[in-house]
Parts: sequence; C-alpha cells; structure tokens
Amino acid sequence: MTLEGNYNLFTVLLAIVVGILAAYTALDLIERSSSSPRPHKKWVLMSALSFGLGVWAVQVISLLSYYTPITFQVNAWVLGASLVVAFLGSLLSSWLYMIKKMSIVSGMLIGITLLLTHYILLFSLKSSAVLQLQVQPWASLLSAIISFVLGAYIVHAWFYVKTLEQNQMMKVMSSIHTVFKNWKAS
Repeated sequence: MTLEGNYNLFTVLLAIVVGILAAYTALDLIERSSSSPRPHKKWVLMSALSFGLGVWAVQVISLLSYYTPITFQVNAWVLGASLVVAFLGSLLSSWLYMIKKMSIVSGMLIGITLLLTHYILLFSLKSSAVLQLQVQPWASLLSAIISFVLGAYIVHAWFYVKTLEQNQMMKVMSSIHTVFKNWKAS
C-alpha cells in the first residue's frame, strides 16, 4: 500500500523565508567579523546560532508542512539532539572559516550538518502504524554529494566576490540555494 500526502503551501513558504533569512544572517555575520584581524567569539557564536537554528527550523517546518492520513509523534530527546547537531555543525563551520580561513572545508561541513539534521529529525518521528520506508541508495548518495559540493562552493564563493553589488547578489543567491537544498532533502 502506498501512502500519499500533500504539502501545505503556506508552511512551505514559511520554511523558505525562515531559511533564507537565517542563512543570509549567518553569512553576513561571518563576513562582518572577518573584517577584523581577530574575530570575536561572540560573532562566531551568533553566526552558528543563526545558521544552526535556521537549518533546524527549516527541517522542522518542512516536516510539519507535509500532511498524511497517519499521525506521527515526535521523540523530544531526538528532536533536541537534532538541534544540538545543527548548532554544533554550524559552530564548527563558522570557526573553521573565521579562525582558520578554510572556506571549502567549512562549506562541506555545512552540507554534512544539513544531512545529519535531516536524518536525525526523520529518526525522531514515531507512528503507531507499521511503515516500511523505501530509500533509494543512489538518491541518498547523490543528495550527500550535492550537499558537500554546493555547500563548499557557496561558502567559498561568498567570501571571494569582491564588489559590493556582486556580493549582495551572492548573499541572496547563497541563502536561497541553502534553503532549497535543505528543503528538498526533507
């Protein structure tokens, strides 16, 4: 038996807006702190908090936007663990860029953080119905590769675009891409 559901368009749009704002804020905070010779710890924490909460919020809102005839409960401990993973991954990514100037590795870590948060949140769902999910291994692998490559490219490109007009467009494009990649994985 195939289970079908549908998305609530308003909730999907809310997830997109939240994600764009969070990604833009996090990348802008990193950029601002990078202008000083020694970045302050508060900027690293604020950037990580913004991006970590944004990644987590987009995933949670995306899960909530999908309606099925089966009800699900959420394991609060696993849900909390997904928030911690999103924050810690974002913190390490921010630190790698701000302190070590490792933009490609930082971007790849963002890709890993997106994937881990997504799968931990899926693991937090419980249902009284017996479900057998069919996952295509090639699709999961392709999603992981896209997350790593595009995460690395976006973070690297963000900081190497020199003119203000180009940089503003890169900020918006990077933020939008991050959200759509994150939402698509849901």
